[in-house]
Amino acid sequence: MTRLVLFISSVAMIVVILSLRFFHDVKVDNKLFNYDEAKNAHIQITEGMAKNTEHKEGPEEVPEEKIEAVKEIVIVLDTPELVKGAAIYKACISCHGKNAEGKKGQKAPKLAGQYDWYIEKQISDMKNGARINAVMDPYIKKLSPEEIKDVAQYIAKFSW
Repeated sequence: MTRLVLFISSVAMIVVILSLRFFHDVKVDNKLFNYDEAKNAHIQITEGMAKNTEHKEGPEEVPEEKIEAVKEIVIVLDTPELVKGAAIYKACISCHGKNAEGKKGQKAPKLAGQYDWYIEKQISDMKNGARINAVMDPYIKKLSPEEIKDVAQYIAKFSW
């Protein structure tokens, strides 16, 4: 117990010495406080803030070069596997969405941003019965392992 008390007191002394050393290095400014200068500086700052936040009348005009259209996800179908995967995914659009964004109302998860191996494993598990999903059963029962791999590769192309 005595050693613990000595240790804690030594650490406290080191902290105090380092703190005093810091205050020793701080330069002291003996300039008198001028209330009028401080008030004018405060007024300038608040006026600048008011100019930046004031409400403008009417809609703000945005130059045409700043207007950006919402970018639609485009997937390049450069392999036969992706073409097959796109054809298979057409049956999935009704639940998982055009861009694999999922639909909460149908409890269909977002698939965009998932890895192809993960999607392939989940579909294979549902097909084999390791994972039960009655809604997906009619769609995946007729898929071959190659088709599962193709659709997984296609879905993996969607960005998060």
